[in-house]
Amino acid sequence: MPSTVLIVGDVMVDIVVNMPGEMIRGSDMPSEISTTFGGTAANVATWIAKAGGSCRILGIIGKDTWGQDFREHLQSFGIEAHLTESATQPTGVVVALCHPDGERSFFPDARANSDLATAPVSEHAWSDVSHLYMSGYTLLNPLTRAWAVELMRTANSRQVTVVLDPASSGPLAALPASELKQWLAAADVLLPNDQESEVLRSKIERSDWGVAHVVTKHGAKGATVESADSCIELDAPTLQIIDTIGAGDAFAAGLLTGLADGQGLADAAALAIKVASAAVQIRGAQPALSSTLELS
Repeated sequence: MPSTVLIVGDVMVDIVVNMPGEMIRGSDMPSEISTTFGGTAANVATWIAKAGGSCRILGIIGKDTWGQDFREHLQSFGIEAHLTESATQPTGVVVALCHPDGERSFFPDARANSDLATAPVSEHAWSDVSHLYMSGYTLLNPLTRAWAVELMRTANSRQVTVVLDPASSGPLAALPASELKQWLAAADVLLPNDQESEVLRSKIERSDWGVAHVVTKHGAKGATVESADSCIELDAPTLQIIDTIGAGDAFAAGLLTGLADGQGLADAAALAIKVASAAVQIRGAQPALSSTLELS
């Protein structure tokens, strides 16, 4: 029976803007706009649930309608949602711009997520947990950074495998190497994309990362799986891409689902590509509850 993944990170409302052309500064751009459930932690959790895995999410919401709707939304997927309510902040929100070429830009407002360090981590939260997924956004936020590092170290002491997603290359580049080394020291599997990997390499020699396994996401070009004695290149299928928002989170979900099910890293990464491939063929960062995920 697959073991449980503990997911830690942002719970956000996504305002998604699909632009028909590049933005014209100071002018109008009629666009298709939708408001949906999002946030890295919630995205990863819903894709794990859709892939047949077991997960538990640790996050924080506001005392507002979106927060309550979010709790019900996650529970409808069968996800055990440990969502604390912030005493002062509303539920987080991010504006996501989808450019015509498929690239996307994000404008996040963490709001309640900045209070995540106040969330209690009960003994039950660790029950049957084999893997901890830590979103880099929780580490990039100075208000939750120390708490997140300590949680990763707690996982280390419990022999729980830590999978770390660096999250975003821009904020990552602003941090000193000494800070990044603390994160890497607590991680067992690193899950960067090409831009994040480049930033890390510019800060720290690759040989000094000290992470046992690195799975680098190359978008439409697949992924590279690196361990001490191997380096495996995995291709991605050629697809008609509709929306890349949440594709990296879906990849993480597939990887975690495979690892928690006892698969080797390469096989889990192959599953990750399948889940991410499904994600780029739908609108939004999360799967529909009624949809079927074909992984064969």
